[in-house]
Order: sequence, then C-alpha cells, then structure tokens
Amino acid sequence: MAPNSNTTMMAEAEVAVLLAIHLFEQKGASEVHVALDGAQVMIRGQIMFPVEKYLGERGWKLEKAEGTRPWNGHYVKDGKRLHIHARSGQGDVVAVVGNRRYYAECKKGPMTTTRRNPEYGLLREAIGQLMTIKEVKTGDMLIAAVPQSQKFRTLTAAWQALPAIRRAKINFVCVGRDGSVEWMGE
Repeated sequence: MAPNSNTTMMAEAEVAVLLAIHLFEQKGASEVHVALDGAQVMIRGQIMFPVEKYLGERGWKLEKAEGTRPWNGHYVKDGKRLHIHARSGQGDVVAVVGNRRYYAECKKGPMTTTRRNPEYGLLREAIGQLMTIKEVKTGDMLIAAVPQSQKFRTLTAAWQALPAIRRAKINFVCVGRDGSVEWMGE
C-alpha cells in the first residue's frame, strides 16, 4: 500500500525514491541524489510520504542527517549512497552511471483513470522542466518520470515518438509502486 494510504494517487516523492532505487539496482549507480522539498513529504503537519520509514523498510539506513528536515541526509545500503536534499533547480533525481548522467524530473499522479485527466499537464510540466536545464552535456539522459498507470503508459508511449521529443532526447519512465520501471525511450 502507498505510504500515505492513498491508493488512487502516487506522490512525487514516491516516484523519485523508487526511480533512485531502480537506478542503483538496474543501472549500477553508486550514488544518487534526490531532491524532495517539504511539501512533497509533509503538508500542514500531515505526512504525505514518510521518507525515513519507507527507505528503512527497504534496508536503507540514515548515515548522516543534513539540514533541518529530518528526512534529508545520506542513506546507505550495500555500499550505495542515496543523498536526499531539498535544493531546488538540481533535478528531482540525478545519478551518474559510468560516464552518463541521468537527470529526471518526477511527477505525482493518479493510479487510476479520472475524469480530470491531469496526466497531460503533469507530463508537460516535466518536459518543460527538462527543456530548461541550464547545462546538458552530450550523453546526458533526460527523463520524465511519472506513476505507472494506464493513462500515463498510453500518453508516454505516444509522446515518445513525437519528433520534438526525439530531437530533445527526452525519455519517459513509468514507475510502479512495486518498484518496477517501464522505460519508454532509451
């Protein structure tokens, strides 16, 4: 079940943390940085995503706290380092695997179909954030990460083929609560 007990929505923080874990396990990263601002974790005193508990249940230990937010700091597991911070403008998830930097913008979203269709706006926002990165090096992997729902799957599969998306080399991933990650590009 989701950390905030809301089975119909997946929090942005959950998408980011699960993508970070995937980059460790599947891509071989040794260090990953995840930016989580306070509103992604707690709103008006209500915990939206319990970072420490969530990571602890997956074997990650807080090695060194950082700043005033209790979830920020360095987490370790099996020689891997996960750095959670609240600095903006640095990407939601940034990892280096070999000589390649993975730079992801993550979005929350519904896990089931809704009448509102917020998926379009959320995905466009992630694309816009990726398009305004100040420094992109040759070989960097740009990723828009969203929850693994049928609507997001359909949308990302269709948009991955668009000429402007292909020229910009933006990849899409759909992240499942079970830790699965579907790559729509690469």
